[in-house]
Amino acid sequence: LLLNRLKMSKRPNPITSFFGPAVKRVAQPVPAAPSTPELVPSTSEIVEETSVPETSVTESAGLRILGYVDIMERISLPLLDQEKAQLLQSGLYPPATFKYPFEVRTIQGKEERRFLRKDHLEKYPFLTFSISRNGLFCKYCVFFADINTLTSQNEGKPINLLNAPMQKYGRMTGANGFLTSHMETLYHKASVTKVADFLKQMKNPTVTIASTLDQEYRKSVEKHRLRLKSIITSIIFAGKLGIAFRGHRDDGRLEVVDEVDEIDARSGNFRAILQHTARTDIVLQEHLKECTLNASYISKTAQNELIGCIGKQIVKKLRDDVLQARFYAIMADETTDIARHEQLTLVIRFFDGSRVREEFLGFSTVKDMSGEEISDSILARLRELDIPLDTMVGQCYDGAAAMCSARVGVQKRIQG
Repeated sequence: LLLNRLKMSKRPNPITSFFGPAVKRVAQPVPAAPSTPELVPSTSEIVEETSVPETSVTESAGLRILGYVDIMERISLPLLDQEKAQLLQSGLYPPATFKYPFEVRTIQGKEERRFLRKDHLEKYPFLTFSISRNGLFCKYCVFFADINTLTSQNEGKPINLLNAPMQKYGRMTGANGFLTSHMETLYHKASVTKVADFLKQMKNPTVTIASTLDQEYRKSVEKHRLRLKSIITSIIFAGKLGIAFRGHRDDGRLEVVDEVDEIDARSGNFRAILQHTARTDIVLQEHLKECTLNASYISKTAQNELIGCIGKQIVKKLRDDVLQARFYAIMADETTDIARHEQLTLVIRFFDGSRVREEFLGFSTVKDMSGEEISDSILARLRELDIPLDTMVGQCYDGAAAMCSARVGVQKRIQG
């Protein structure tokens, strides 16, 4: 009889027992800290698990997840990225039979119970309840915040929702609530961004961090190009009309106006054109309202830089037209400006296939009016534009000796 009892005690559990209904498990109570209000420990309740449908059961790295996972227990084990993504997107609500804890608060001599409810977890998707730690945690910050650095910055004290459970259920929401304050912290906002990037990467593995940054850079460039487009168009418009840009007062922020009679004409033609354009141009309107003073692109310095860039593009297009026409002639003349500087005007003449064109190439300051100085200035300008000299078929000047002399004149030096 004794031998039979020993054999029965050594009999292993049948394999079918692992697939039977779940049994009752009693968790040991977690004592509350002396400094915290009286709490009803959730782990002291008897939780009877019900059978879980097959669709809610997943397996990863040998772990069988049955609807609820204790993040604070799971994080101590090796975690695959796929499982981390699943935990971040899942509600991780305690079982249906779980009795949510409450905080007992005394208000005007009367005890009140403030319960943690499931709708708290549903409203704030970053929240999860840890049965092992008997409190709330922010799973976004648990996974992505630099907890060690934050703890050291907090004089070594644990931080609620990161490495210490939040158990004050009476003051979670509202203006000064614990959850409200937590959501305003920089590390939580950074964690939210990291979670979004991580889930996006998991959904589309081909989108790398480098390509994401490149896309953001491209969006920023395109945004600023759209803003500059209206400003450049206004500069071209004023240039085509040959009107002055600046006015009596053209510094500072440019106000967006609704009516034409509100445009400030004293600030100059350029700023007046911008104000008129912004009335119907939403992109320019937003730029003028949101830009800082050092990034408005409408200051006198920015105007000169943009005029220079536009001028370079005009000359580049002109050079391409000359090269396509192949043969050309030049016309030049000199004059003295009001500052008594000798200015040389250079014009190029060519046939573009349909008509004869005469285009202005620019002014050049010369030291004197000698044939050598003028010819050197003309040749330097043509070389600067990369226009070949061997396709020049004509020169046109006035009758001055410095220009037409057969020995030292400009025409002779350029021919030679």
